[in-house]
Amino acid sequence: MKIIIVPAVLLLASAAGAVTVPNGDFSAGNSGFTSDYTFGAANTGSQYYDVQTNAQLSHPSYVSYGDHTTGTGLYLIANGAEVANATVYRSAAIAISAGTTYSFGAFLSNAYPDAPAVLDFRVALDAGPATSIGSYTIPAGAGVWNSASQTFFSGTATSVFLSFVDLNLVPGGNDFAIDDITLTQVNAVPEAATWVMMIAGFGLVGAGMRRRTLATA
Repeated sequence: MKIIIVPAVLLLASAAGAVTVPNGDFSAGNSGFTSDYTFGAANTGSQYYDVQTNAQLSHPSYVSYGDHTTGTGLYLIANGAEVANATVYRSAAIAISAGTTYSFGAFLSNAYPDAPAVLDFRVALDAGPATSIGSYTIPAGAGVWNSASQTFFSGTATSVFLSFVDLNLVPGGNDFAIDDITLTQVNAVPEAATWVMMIAGFGLVGAGMRRRTLATA
């Protein structure tokens, strides 16, 4: 007898740690975040960003591909900056819990194959200075979404700003895209409703085992 209830409950327990990132999937367009880059089509030069359903709408040389979420939605496309510490994306303030470890993640891709971007994940706790928590070099190739994440500990903070900085300052290529930004509490304690489902699941598992024992007898 195969029991599939427990894995489903465990998935629900993990989902309980998810924190909403304002417009993290860019479905609301150019809102819910700020940038040191200039908003507009990327063919006007470096340090520009756009929000489109296809990177090629921002620059004719970019690869044609859809967003990570549905393949038809919006995502952020950027022409990498040539100056250090230019923030391409900075979230609005997000409420978090003190003394907690979080995972800051996103899906990243190259919009053009040359000189892949190196995106630095940064967090600013309680409106303090943005601090690097790790970087990620987007794998070679273009138009392919790659999952990347870094973790941080909140300490005494109860709010955080999430941001990305491109560490690659090469003027040729260095064009990238960001979608589905997430913030997840690591090893989150399940919510009350999840505990109820877990207990119910354990009860069904026990009932299944009893039925199997009786059938064997």
